[in-house]
Amino acid sequence: MIANSIKFYLVRDYKAGSLQNDFNKIIDYLGSYNDLLSLKKESASKVIIAYNDSPYTATLITGSDPTKKETVQSNQITLTCNQSDNNSVNLVKSIASSIGYRIWNPIINGFCANDPNLVDLTTVQLEAKIYNIFKLKRMVPIYQYRSALVFYALDPKDKSVHLINRHLLQAMLYSKKDISAAKDFNVKVAEDITTFVALSDRGIMPNNFYHTLYKKDKGKVLHVNLSYFDIDKVNSDAYLAPIFFHLDRNKQKFISLGHIRAIDIHEIILKGVSIKKTIDGWVKKFKIEPLIAVKYPADIDFVIEKNGKVVPRFNISVFVDQQK
Repeated sequence: MIANSIKFYLVRDYKAGSLQNDFNKIIDYLGSYNDLLSLKKESASKVIIAYNDSPYTATLITGSDPTKKETVQSNQITLTCNQSDNNSVNLVKSIASSIGYRIWNPIINGFCANDPNLVDLTTVQLEAKIYNIFKLKRMVPIYQYRSALVFYALDPKDKSVHLINRHLLQAMLYSKKDISAAKDFNVKVAEDITTFVALSDRGIMPNNFYHTLYKKDKGKVLHVNLSYFDIDKVNSDAYLAPIFFHLDRNKQKFISLGHIRAIDIHEIILKGVSIKKTIDGWVKKFKIEPLIAVKYPADIDFVIEKNGKVVPRFNISVFVDQQK
């Protein structure tokens, strides 16, 4: 057993596959980093990972014999590593998604976010000053953008996830005066870790603190507008073609609501009408409340009407909570 160890569980995300093939693909991928690490294969189902410039080792093991004819659908591959070993989980994470796996972190009770630039802090020792600031603010840091002071943290009181004010954090780190009582240190971006992971994996987790803090819509719905059209009063006539997704809380991911097709809803709204309110109307009409987030893409296509008029069309992604 590795001292001060943490176990991460590789969970197959889609249909069952060959356990032996999956295990071998991970080993082959890790083996390509021979300038960083070495592998010791103790058996067909167990590999020791040792690093050239680190005292830490990690163990990759399967829960059964991968040489037998067997398929895998759940967490039959386990990564055990030291609490301070951030290399192993990130290396395995970089191959896991490409072969249909996600990594379950039991410490935060959630899957690791897919974004390679979003670092899971479970195996990271933060600088003492940063750690003490979070402790003072009674927040638990769980993710950080690589090489940046952009943090997401859990509020232990209600398990909600918050974006940290990187500007204030930096000021607190380097100010000669005590500014620890300053307000606006954090802003809530997700009700829980499940919602956070699902939104992050869809690329719609906000990372700009003041934009999030001072957004017009102070409600719980997250509107990510990459189109820069006015979604409160649309700038011109526009067609809306939404795709609906609901949150699968067990898998911590959004899944398409296939029974509600964009082609059935495809409609035009007139200049000055609120896109937000139009979407609210759809959600109530189809009884798929509550609404969590809406993403308005940067890419816009067009509809050419019979009279030759060219009208912009938004292919909107609408995310709602788990349906009963």
